[in-house]
Amino acid sequence: MIDPPTFIALGHALYQLENDPGLKVGVLYGRGPNFCPGIDVPAWSQVPPGELFFPGATEFINPFSTVPPLRKKPLVVAVHGSTKYGGHELFLASDIRVAASDTVFSQGEASRALFPAGGATVRFVREAGWGNAMRYMLTGDEWSAEGSYRMGLLQAITPPGEQLKTAMSLRRRLPPRLRLAFAPRLLPRGAL
Repeated sequence: MIDPPTFIALGHALYQLENDPGLKVGVLYGRGPNFCPGIDVPAWSQVPPGELFFPGATEFINPFSTVPPLRKKPLVVAVHGSTKYGGHELFLASDIRVAASDTVFSQGEASRALFPAGGATVRFVREAGWGNAMRYMLTGDEWSAEGSYRMGLLQAITPPGEQLKTAMSLRRRLPPRLRLAFAPRLLPRGAL
């Protein structure tokens, strides 16, 4: 679960990635049986609304890429187990995505009267198409790694336990001076 201290720590790590000239790409991976089943709702309920996803921390880049400054260096994510809600938001905010075959995805906050605030409702629709995204967001149904790959959200499926190895292999194949031509965006240019 992502609690506020974990969110801020991720933001500091992304800032370090972006500002350290010796780092060219980041890899995000979760230890334990799950990548991330979501946010810790009770812990976040204690955070003032204006600070929810922009905590005013210095040397910080929002892990959901919803507010500037935005990350320009690539981020590879390796997921497994439960990758839901806030975990799916982190997954979609990454550039190259690898999942173990045992991964279970969900973005069903709306079906549970929760507010999906990490940008995935826009990214999910943009990348998977309106019908695919609405089917899962409105019903709250879960889907598999194969389903994610079919929708174009995932670049590689591995056996369980191999996802980090595959992500690291992809990371090593990126050019040393690579920077994204544009920062990860919620909407295409000119959409608003």
